[in-house]
Amino acid sequence: MEETQSLEKESAYEATANGKTYSTLKEALEAGGEVKLLKDVEVNEIIEINNDTTLDLGDFTITNNVTAARPFNVYANNFTVKANKGGMVIPESNSQSYGFVNMYGQNLSILGGQYSGDTKNGRLFIMRIPQEQETKIGTVFVKDIVAKTNFEIIGSNDQDTFQKFNGTISNSEFYTGTRAFCFPVSDKSETSTISISNTKVVAKRGLALEAAGGNTILSNNDWTVTGDYNGGDSSARTAVGVGNGANVTIKSGNYSAKSEHMKENEGYGVYLYPSGGIVNIEGGMFEGTTASLMASNDTANPATIVVNGGQFTGDLLTKIHSGKANIVVNAGDFNGITDKTLAEGNNVQIDGGAFDKDVKTKTPDAKDKEIVIITRNDSLRYVYGKPSVEEALSNTAPGDKVEIIQNITSVTVPGGVEVENSTGNDVTVNGTVVKNDETITTPAPSTGGGGGATVKLNPVYRAYNPNNGEHLYTVDEKEYKHVASVGWTAEGVAFMAEEEKNGQALYRVYNPNSGLHHYTLDEKEKNTLVSLGWHDEKVAWYSSKKPQSAPVFRVYNPNDGNHHYTMNKQEKDVLVSLGWQDEGLAFRTSPIEK
Repeated sequence: MEETQSLEKESAYEATANGKTYSTLKEALEAGGEVKLLKDVEVNEIIEINNDTTLDLGDFTITNNVTAARPFNVYANNFTVKANKGGMVIPESNSQSYGFVNMYGQNLSILGGQYSGDTKNGRLFIMRIPQEQETKIGTVFVKDIVAKTNFEIIGSNDQDTFQKFNGTISNSEFYTGTRAFCFPVSDKSETSTISISNTKVVAKRGLALEAAGGNTILSNNDWTVTGDYNGGDSSARTAVGVGNGANVTIKSGNYSAKSEHMKENEGYGVYLYPSGGIVNIEGGMFEGTTASLMASNDTANPATIVVNGGQFTGDLLTKIHSGKANIVVNAGDFNGITDKTLAEGNNVQIDGGAFDKDVKTKTPDAKDKEIVIITRNDSLRYVYGKPSVEEALSNTAPGDKVEIIQNITSVTVPGGVEVENSTGNDVTVNGTVVKNDETITTPAPSTGGGGGATVKLNPVYRAYNPNNGEHLYTVDEKEYKHVASVGWTAEGVAFMAEEEKNGQALYRVYNPNSGLHHYTLDEKEKNTLVSLGWHDEKVAWYSSKKPQSAPVFRVYNPNDGNHHYTMNKQEKDVLVSLGWQDEGLAFRTSPIEK
């Protein structure tokens, strides 16, 4: 009886503040401090928070029934919301909601939890500048949250431009009809920096991010704008939008605005708006229906995109109303280039990179550049600049054709590559002098064998499982054909296996729990995995022991435990940019026999 009465009494309380129980969440928040939710709660009126507060939702949910406003108006300097499985929700019945939090203080943190519901054209979390605040400073920290809404998720009011704004957003997922993030900042110094990393954004209209002033650093994100949205400016259909003199550095990740829903002049990986700014791209993947990159300008602010790496699908375009806008390419891999990129007046300067179209007309001092053309499976790559040429040549494979165009006197390529000298001068290829207009095919590395005997090489087949993302590697053609017959994708020959007497044993083990295979030269690693319950499948094949043989790289996906093995350094680098871990050289392989 006493226990039942105690439970009934406990259920009457909605929250605690600093250990003291309160009948309502409103009372606890008004007290401030460490506030802990005790059960699911519905909020029907605006609550003012004037004391620094951490609101711990735990596994409970706040249902927002407040109309034409947000339920939490925070005037304290610091406000933190944290949650485990809990969060905040706007019910379908509340069609007039504006979101969850009005933050008039300086520091807002959202740590964990799920936040969802449609709003009447409002942000779920909005940063505001109180009139009495002399120094307009804001800070936001977001980590480990999932947010879903029809309009915008987090940012400051369009009319509230902070002098300084800092923060981090990481390890979260955002699903939105329009913009995910927007932080207008007047300060352009290094003291104002927003870092966004390891976040997923799916936006129907876009932008995923609008960087309006200040500094922004992007790493390992996965952002997609679907275009499945009616209305709004066409320039909003971009993954990354930059303006107001912002300085944005993109280190890695995927930034896409390419789909069948995009109309004419819609869809950009990066759009540098007419208000100007600078975008520095170090790596990542970018694609757009209209352009992978667009730089536009009608102000005195510079409008420049500098590319030092990455993969791009779509044109590189500039649009000038007044002032100057330009794109400078030093390195990277570019596909989908059309005559729009090459058009006169399109301010694109190419100093290096690999392209699917001849872009020499956009290359200043082209006569002084190193240039090669690489053909693989009837697909041409035009490669410019010494660093890009050297990387492209190192990634050639047997069966490729290399035409050396100019400013190159010596190259080293794998065996089985056809090399044509079109420079007008002698070129040394793998130590052999090749005259102008001559073509040679580089010999495959010696596979040894006494008295010049040729060692038999066996193909290692690769198949792909679309259900768990695993690649299976096997020298057993029957096994290869069997998995293909049960739904795996047959991907042909991946590597070549040596005879036992000339090669190094490469072991295969199988995890019965995950269904994944692992391949390693390290017998100790193999034995350790077997001791942990993996099945020992013995020697998979024998890899090359010769240091001149082509390297095979290994990368690891920490999300699903998959390992991937590839001879393609570019493929390896792209996976690393998306969050895979680079595990270096796995083994070496002789050239693939055609």
